[in-house]
Amino acid sequence: MTYLSGSLLFLTASGHVIFEAVEWCYTWNPGSPSATLPAFSAISTVPVLKEAYAWPFLTLYFCFSTVPFVLSQQVYVCAIVLARCLHKVLATLEQELLSESRRWEQYARPSSLDNLARKVATWEYLHVRTVLMVQAMNQFFGEIFLVTYLLDVLVAVCFATQLIGEETDHSLLFYFVWLGSFVLFGAYAMLLPLPFVLLNSQVPNS
Repeated sequence: MTYLSGSLLFLTASGHVIFEAVEWCYTWNPGSPSATLPAFSAISTVPVLKEAYAWPFLTLYFCFSTVPFVLSQQVYVCAIVLARCLHKVLATLEQELLSESRRWEQYARPSSLDNLARKVATWEYLHVRTVLMVQAMNQFFGEIFLVTYLLDVLVAVCFATQLIGEETDHSLLFYFVWLGSFVLFGAYAMLLPLPFVLLNSQVPNS
C-alpha cells in the first residue's frame, strides 16, 4: 500500500502542476511592462498580470492555490488507500471462505470442528470490523467526497462544453490544452472514486 500511496501522490500532484503550467504558458500575455491592469485569461478566471509583476504573482498563486489543492487531493488519496485496504481484506475473506468450503466438502472430519470454529470466529470479527470501518468512512467523509466528485464532473463538463461549443478555429495547442484539461478532471471524477465503488460493491457480497 505504500507503493499505491506514493504513486497516487505523484500522479495527482504532477498532473495538476503540469495542468497549471501548460495553462499559464498558453494564456501568457506579457503586454507592456508599464501596464498595471491584469489581462484576463481566455480559459481561466485567474488574471495573468503583466510582465513586471508576473513572477511574484505566480509565486503567490503557487503557494496559496496550487499547493493547497495538491494537499487537499492527498486527503482523497489517504481515503483511497484505506478503501483499497478494506477491499483487499474483504476479498481475502471471501477467498478463504470459498477455499475452506471446498476443503470441508472433501476432507471434513469431526475432529476438525474446533479448528473451523476458531476460523469462523476470526472471519466474523474481521468482517464486522471492516463493515464498521466502511460505515464510518461513509458517515464522516461521504458528503465531502460527494461534493468533490460533483465539482470534478462540473469542471470536466465545462471544458467539454467549451470544446464542443467553440465555433472559431484555433491552433492545435488550444485543443490540446482544453482536451488535456477535460481528460485530467474526467480522470479525477471517474478513476479516483473507483476504489470506493469497488469497496461498497464488495460489502454486500461478503
